[in-house]
Amino acid sequence: VSAKWTDENNVDMSSFDYRTFWDKAWDSALATNQTLSRIQKKEVKSPPLTEQSQVTKPCPKVYIYDTASSHRAKKRDKVFGEIKKELNRYHRHTDQFSFALILEYRLRRSSQCYTADPDEADLFYVPLHTKPKKHSEWVKTCVSSEKSNITALLERLHHLNPATACRHFFVVSKGHYVSRNCSGTWYRPVPQLRNTLRLAYSHLDFIRDTKDGGNTTSHLRADEKTRSEYPNLFSVPYPSSVHYSSKIDTSQYPPPWRQSTGR
Repeated sequence: VSAKWTDENNVDMSSFDYRTFWDKAWDSALATNQTLSRIQKKEVKSPPLTEQSQVTKPCPKVYIYDTASSHRAKKRDKVFGEIKKELNRYHRHTDQFSFALILEYRLRRSSQCYTADPDEADLFYVPLHTKPKKHSEWVKTCVSSEKSNITALLERLHHLNPATACRHFFVVSKGHYVSRNCSGTWYRPVPQLRNTLRLAYSHLDFIRDTKDGGNTTSHLRADEKTRSEYPNLFSVPYPSSVHYSSKIDTSQYPPPWRQSTGR
């Protein structure tokens, strides 16, 4: 459980208890969910906005690196897609490979979840190749840039060290396998990045149909070779086409979850 990071002389630089850290993070997330659920059921009163962050702790503080390969879209329509005017203001033509763009856009505009101070950060996001891409584009991107830029990338990660490595994370807005040519970061990472987290669309416990019509459980989670080549891999969902904005007049345009209680 405790991971060690050694220098070129094989000297232990530090030790960090990953299980304890993430167990505490998970307990905090569960407590937050229970609090929000009780507020929604009106079992407890919703605290004033000025106190909500202290009561519910909605998310960890995230520091975002400025990387050379980051594709930061500043306009909402470029991130979420244009509004589907034939439906309502919450539905957009969202690119299915835009999770990384949406994540960075949301984080940078959150007063509760974003921090520019690395000393108060709970997590560190390393945005790499965030422009939405299909499989073939991922292959070309990784081949042309990753191997030659790994040293430059490490030099940019000023806050990466043995104690914070497990709190750094990367995102691939597709299945993890498209990043096979991104060696050193995603695939077979260098020692400095081995304990970092990797988020992708890959479902680690999915059930797929076989040719004979039966079902079989994927062994991706139990595949030691895959876990070794893509360490600390976690699944995230495709982005939805429904996006809430506090700037929308909900009295005139009620969000979908207010239009039906059959959920």
